[in-house]
Amino acid sequence: WVSSISMLCTHPKTDVPAVTTVEVTLDGQIFSKSQKQYLIVGPPTQISFTLGGSPTKGKSDAYTFHSDRLNKLDDIQILFLDSAGNEIRGRDDQVRQFNVTVRLDGPAPSRKQPCPSGPCGELNGVVSQMVTNGEVQFDQLELEYPGTGIYKLLLDVIDDRKYNCYYPDGKTSPPPSCLGQVTQQDGTSISIPTLEIQFEVTALATRLIWLTPPPQFSTNKDKLAIQPELQFVDVSDNVATAHTGKVTVQITPNDGKVRLSGAQGDR
Repeated sequence: WVSSISMLCTHPKTDVPAVTTVEVTLDGQIFSKSQKQYLIVGPPTQISFTLGGSPTKGKSDAYTFHSDRLNKLDDIQILFLDSAGNEIRGRDDQVRQFNVTVRLDGPAPSRKQPCPSGPCGELNGVVSQMVTNGEVQFDQLELEYPGTGIYKLLLDVIDDRKYNCYYPDGKTSPPPSCLGQVTQQDGTSISIPTLEIQFEVTALATRLIWLTPPPQFSTNKDKLAIQPELQFVDVSDNVATAHTGKVTVQITPNDGKVRLSGAQGDR
C-alpha cells in the first residue's frame, strides 16, 4: 500500500508473456468490477524490423531497386521482442549491453572504374549501433554503384561485454560466441539469432557499349568481315538483360557522307 490512489503488487511467476488484466480488492473478498489491462513481457529473445516504416517480422519479402551511382537503402528500425512476440522497448529494466551490427552479403560489382567513396558495392554509413530502450535505427545505409543480383543484409546482435566482439566493418561475420546472450527465467542463456533482410538490385539500360566493334576496313560489296555486337548496360556497368528493342546502325565514312543507314538488329 502506497497511498489511497496507489499500491504496489508482486506478480506471480508467468511462463508465457501475455496481455493480462488486474482487479483490485481491499478485503480479499470484494473485487473491483473494472479491469485494467497491462502487458507482461519476458526478456528479449528475437528481433523484428520495419523497412521504411512498414512492419515486417522474420525474413522479409525481397524488395527491388535499380542500380545507381548511390542507392540509399530503406530506413531500418530494429525492435527487440520476447518469446511471445511482444515488443520490449522500455519495459526491460535490465541493462543489456547489446550492439546491433549490419553486414552485407551480395554479388560483386561490375563497374570498371573506381568508386569515389571507396570499394564499389560495399555498405556505406553507420553499420553498428548500441541498443537503446529495446530498439535501434539505421537510416544512413548506402550502396555505391552496386552489381545486380540478390543481396542479404545480416543483422547481428553483438554482446559488447565480451572481449574483442566488435565488428563494425559491414563485412565480417562475428563468431557465435559474440552473439547476444540473454538469460531466461530458468537461468539458462540463449543467443538472439541473426536477422536476414533480402533485396534485389536490377539494371536499367542507360547506354550501349561495344562487345565486338566493326572492322576498320571492308569492301563495298561483301558483308563486314566482323559483325559488330553491342550490349546495353546501366550506370554501374551492369548488363541490362531485361532490356528489349531495336538498334539502328549507321555507317559514315571519313568524308561524312552516309553510305549505309537503317540496318537494324534485335535485342
